[in-house]
Amino acid sequence: MVPDDSQTREQLTSQLVVKAKRRKVKREKSRRGLFLPPLHDDDTTSDVSPSQKLEAALAESRKRRQQRT
Repeated sequence: MVPDDSQTREQLTSQLVVKAKRRKVKREKSRRGLFLPPLHDDDTTSDVSPSQKLEAALAESRKRRQQRT
């Protein structure tokens, strides 16, 4: 990515961070099978969407990781 006059280094850095986070979330969703259709015995009436479940799981993981350090 070569910055032009309208994009500063900070904008490019923030774009790269956002893209990296999206890739991480997509990779985690794929790893957990959240892109697959729900199984017939899954609770489909849950009020929490899979992406919200993922975000909660990632936040919990971050908390545990910070407590270890």
